[in-house]
Amino acid sequence: MVVHRFDRLSRNLIDAVSILKDLRERGIPLTIVTEPELGITAEHTFVFNLLSAFAEFERELIRDCLAEGRAALKRRGRRVAGIVPYGYRAHPQTRQLMVDRWEADRVRKMFAWAASGRTPQEIAATANERDWRTKTRTSKTGRVTGGGVWIARQVLATLSNPVYVGRIRDSGQTCPGVHTAVVNQDLFDQVRETIEGRRTRRPGRANSAFPWPLRGILKCGRCERPMSPNTSGYRDVRYRYYRCRSTAGGVPACQGVRVPAEEIEVFVIKSLGEAEWTVPDPVGAGEDYELSRTFRVAWNALTERPRRDLLPRLESEVVLNPDASTISTTIETAKLATFSLESGDLASFEP
Repeated sequence: MVVHRFDRLSRNLIDAVSILKDLRERGIPLTIVTEPELGITAEHTFVFNLLSAFAEFERELIRDCLAEGRAALKRRGRRVAGIVPYGYRAHPQTRQLMVDRWEADRVRKMFAWAASGRTPQEIAATANERDWRTKTRTSKTGRVTGGGVWIARQVLATLSNPVYVGRIRDSGQTCPGVHTAVVNQDLFDQVRETIEGRRTRRPGRANSAFPWPLRGILKCGRCERPMSPNTSGYRDVRYRYYRCRSTAGGVPACQGVRVPAEEIEVFVIKSLGEAEWTVPDPVGAGEDYELSRTFRVAWNALTERPRRDLLPRLESEVVLNPDASTISTTIETAKLATFSLESGDLASFEP
């Protein structure tokens, strides 16, 4: 193995020692171009460890200096890095935010619509009808992203971003920025109050079961945390998914655990009317089996939309196990008993 400088091998003392140990155990010689005299004697190993400690110290020092520099810039209200928000563009030299006249005018209209009572979903629909597209960004490698349709989540993020009143985020708080505000503070506060006033539900559950009937019910079988609805779009097409992206308990989300929403919703809906259910408690099993059989008959008589509407009220838990490629559903028979199968809830939905 040949490296130019020692710190190109590692800037962590423990990692460097571990790498050197593995190389020597496998008989692989290490050559450092700027330190050709290092060999395998005890003295050379001591120097190797000293260089590793200095490399780690240098890394920590650079990190601290960069953090102090970023903090100093934020205290002065200057932008450090990050994605340029819709309504602004970055100055070619200073990289500070400059108002984009056309996009800023659209942002003001979004805030005005929100203040008049329109929901983020309605605002997104209006923006798409006017052929507005999200911000297009080009990376240093030339890759172009964005330019898609607006969705409610993006509108909500826009209406919640303090950058539009001339402030920047800093360690969970905001401070005055040096860029020009797009909307005034009164309008921003009014929109925030309107949005917060609609939060009459528990976090994580939608007021309507459609189009996310498994929200709060579907869980990841790997980490046992709820899977979150996720929407992506390409041009004028939107795709719905359920993803494991919770960081509850300080544990990162499971990578690659994602399932198309329509597929798993249809599967669960059909399973309620087709599968023979397993009753874990033998006591009263006959009564539960009869209840489940009666329910399946009523369920199969319904059309698609009523079944989607009822799904969140029936399912207790749906577990997607990505490792075993299985889906398991749990229903409490007590929930079935709350439905009047003959003349109540299910019967009220005409097929």
